[in-house]
Amino acid sequence: MTLISRSFRGDPALEACLINDGAHLTLGTVGAHIPKIQKALLLIDGVVVDSNEVESMRYGPSTAAAILAYKKKRNIINKTYQSQADNIVGKMTIQSLDKELFTAQGPIRPCPCGDPVEGRSAFGVRARSNLVGDAPQNLGKELKVGYQFAFSTGKKFVGALRAQRLRPVVEAHAITLLAPWGMTLKAADLGGFEFPFTINPNAPSDVQKIREVAEKAANSAPNVLRVIFCRFDDNTKEFGVSGGPLYGGVGFNEFVVLNTNKVRLDGGTMTHEMIHCSHPSLFDNNKHDKQEEFPTSVFCSHEGRTEIRKPHAVKLSESFFGR
Repeated sequence: MTLISRSFRGDPALEACLINDGAHLTLGTVGAHIPKIQKALLLIDGVVVDSNEVESMRYGPSTAAAILAYKKKRNIINKTYQSQADNIVGKMTIQSLDKELFTAQGPIRPCPCGDPVEGRSAFGVRARSNLVGDAPQNLGKELKVGYQFAFSTGKKFVGALRAQRLRPVVEAHAITLLAPWGMTLKAADLGGFEFPFTINPNAPSDVQKIREVAEKAANSAPNVLRVIFCRFDDNTKEFGVSGGPLYGGVGFNEFVVLNTNKVRLDGGTMTHEMIHCSHPSLFDNNKHDKQEEFPTSVFCSHEGRTEIRKPHAVKLSESFFGR
């Protein structure tokens, strides 16, 4: 017998919990496996435990309470010696969590766009900036965006600081590129929300869940593009991801999630993702401009992106957040 969910399988402590009574998770247990249990509770039941317990990798009171609620809801009781559920993760509980997490996580699949750095250096690209050749026109539109940032309990300042470090970079880049097309950016602050986990941008379940938590924290008008600042997993190469009905955002308009752990030198990630979100026909990595053909297009994935091409400018002006 072995665990099957992406997060649990292969973890020695959780695998031991499945077969060894002495490896059960109890109040006070500490280890790198504990945040996996805490994130499973979020993905399965939408429960956000105390962020301090996540940060310290500790099975604390809020985690124990969430496990007790989980077990009561599913009537997980070892009837050989129990008459009611307890707050321990034992064999039955880890097996139940594992099966539900396997379903909740679904498969890993490439995100529509992680805006990775590819191709030649910025210097080589800028030397050929005349190849785009689109004559700008005044489209006269205002693009509406709403910013949110994720933070851990007691670390709201840190979350805000991360967002404040990234926002001016991506916003200035967007304003500069939109100006030749007669478009402006109208930004609103939607505040912060508690989310102590990093996300995998290639896991639609992670993208969906952070959008759900963001929505509970603050509503916005349907004609606003939501931009969420949060931490991605440490080993990820992505700078941002587009979410929405086609990827990890069922029930929501397209939205953008930006990685506060990494900042691109050219600051083009948000503008790039805005184009992805402007129309379903552009919501795919295969729709990127080819560097050889349009070396300065922001809809490429290399450095040195200094222009919005006309087809993309038009799509932005016609988007749900540009009306």
